[in-house]
Amino acid sequence: MERREATWQVYRTMHASRHLYHIKTLRTVLSELMYAEPDAWRAVGITRAALARYREADHRSITGLERAHLTDRQHMVGHIIDRDEPLSCLELFDYWRATDRVVIASRGENRSNTLGDWIAFDNADAEYFRRLGIGFSFRRDIEGELTRKLASQLSDSSRPT
Repeated sequence: MERREATWQVYRTMHASRHLYHIKTLRTVLSELMYAEPDAWRAVGITRAALARYREADHRSITGLERAHLTDRQHMVGHIIDRDEPLSCLELFDYWRATDRVVIASRGENRSNTLGDWIAFDNADAEYFRRLGIGFSFRRDIEGELTRKLASQLSDSSRPT
């Protein structure tokens, strides 16, 4: 809780002096502070294309997949900075957790910002696809099992009844 309080104090200071900084500076500083949270960049889904790549690789780690943010960082920072009064500590962290979500996608989907149809999964505890720098971890017994389960559910739901 001590780090959250410190982060909130930095946010309040930046909010009060926002007219002194370019939005890119505000976005960089606030994003880096929030990235220290254990559930930063929490994966909540995977695109069909990324899931197909895992299926082809027999649910092993592969290259060419990225975390695609569902909400643009500029929008997120604008929401917490461009307001008359700063958010409370609880409001700040609740907003960031709800909004700082990603979907595992192919590099092409992420770079062209065309996620299209993606499959949601429960990751409230941020256990899947944990962040590793700008990348993410892939553990065969955890993410491999999740992708296997999702692929199985997808193929079962597409079978005629």
